[in-house]
Amino acid sequence: MNALDGALPSPTGEEVYAIEGLADAIAAGFKHGRALTVRAKSADGEKTFQAIARIDTPQEVLYYKHGGILQFVLRQLAGRK
Repeated sequence: MNALDGALPSPTGEEVYAIEGLADAIAAGFKHGRALTVRAKSADGEKTFQAIARIDTPQEVLYYKHGGILQFVLRQLAGRK
């Protein structure tokens, strides 16, 4: 099931998304695959669907662990005193 097949309503911007198992998948080096479960909660209820993680390189893993590329770069700059 995916958003393209009409199974999910169009997003309104009010949804809250939870990606289940991402931290565990990264810690395991994606040994069990890249398919993750996403939960989208809205006023109309909750929908669950599968998504493919696209954290493809070790550098991207570092960005994720630091909370994003900006935080990663700022921490690198702060460490160069």
